Amino acid sequence: MALKGRLSMNTDVSQYNFFDDNWKSLGQAWRVSPSVRVKLAKWVTLFGGPSFTYLDDNNLMTDRPGKGYPGFSSDNGRSGWLGWQAGLSFF
Repeated sequence: MALKGRLSMNTDVSQYNFFDDNWKSLGQAWRVSPSVRVKLAKWVTLFGGPSFTYLDDNNLMTDRPGKGYPGFSSDNGRSGWLGWQAGLSFF
């Protein structure tokens, strides 16, 4: 399978806001997700790559990103971790 013209790269940057039941802000997260894309057919693309998330929540949320998951955190409510993404894209 020749890859010429079928490979591309993409980067998604997103920001999330977290709120409790009374609309009080619990913090924000930012995610950067670069990916390599391989066009499998005219309307189907396979993609995957790393994803880095940074969370600033002033210690209002617990278990971020989860117990035992590699990442970093500070006493002032900031944390980050490396994850992965993969999927299929249609059209």
